[in-house]
Amino acid sequence: QEVREQPPPHSPCSILERQEKVFIFMQYAENGDLLDHIKNHGVIKENQARIWFKQLHGGLAYLHSKNVAHR
Repeated sequence: QEVREQPPPHSPCSILERQEKVFIFMQYAENGDLLDHIKNHGVIKENQARIWFKQLHGGLAYLHSKNVAHR
């Protein structure tokens, strides 16, 4: 009965349920993080940063709307 407004970036590797909590383990992002990208490619243009920030905000808003914690 779950409705996904936004697809996940990667498929889950495994899902573990313990009582009322669900733990979802995702694949490692092998291309590195944002800091690695900046170190390798330099400053991010504002238009690109705006797109990525909107995507990040949308993903976090979706998780929060489903009462999901993240790190």
